[in-house]
Amino acid sequence: MKDLVNFLFEANSLKRIKRTGWQILGQGEESVAEHLAVSAIIGYTLAKLAKGDKEKVVLMCLFHNFYEARLGDLHSLAQHYLNKDGGRKRIEKDAFGKLPFGKEVLSLIKEYRERKTLEARLAKDADALSFMIQLKEFIDLGAGESFAREWFSIHKKTRLRTGVGRKLGEAIEKGRMHDWWEDIRGKIARNWERE
Repeated sequence: MKDLVNFLFEANSLKRIKRTGWQILGQGEESVAEHLAVSAIIGYTLAKLAKGDKEKVVLMCLFHNFYEARLGDLHSLAQHYLNKDGGRKRIEKDAFGKLPFGKEVLSLIKEYRERKTLEARLAKDADALSFMIQLKEFIDLGAGESFAREWFSIHKKTRLRTGVGRKLGEAIEKGRMHDWWEDIRGKIARNWERE
């Protein structure tokens, strides 16, 4: 039980670890835990659309950056100067090795990194789309719009590996961050007028 409790505390620490790529881009802030949560929701959506294994995709999304609890988040520029896996495999073995479900998680992470299965490619698309949604919010707010458009375009062209991921990326680009609540806002306004 102690190993499970330690694992849960380690998972909780991801709420305090900030993703460093935003520092390179000059604005924005997001914790690793926030990124993993949004990635998992996007992964579920993609798996549902592509008729993939939803549970597997969601689990890959939840665990793909878990190693950052021990290593911290290293943006792509920093990773360029490190060895190929930056010690991630050792960290993941140490983090999951004693857990009753550790082999399953390690297997999922390996599958995610190899990108040979539909589920792994969907999970990677979810990872990229999570970043793209944040960039789209910057575009809609006019905050750092030029860099946000450039990075959105780069990710749309180079990071999305599935047809459904590319379709969702296109839809995100056409959408607006506040569209989801516009209808609700209209209903609320009409209720205020009646009061």
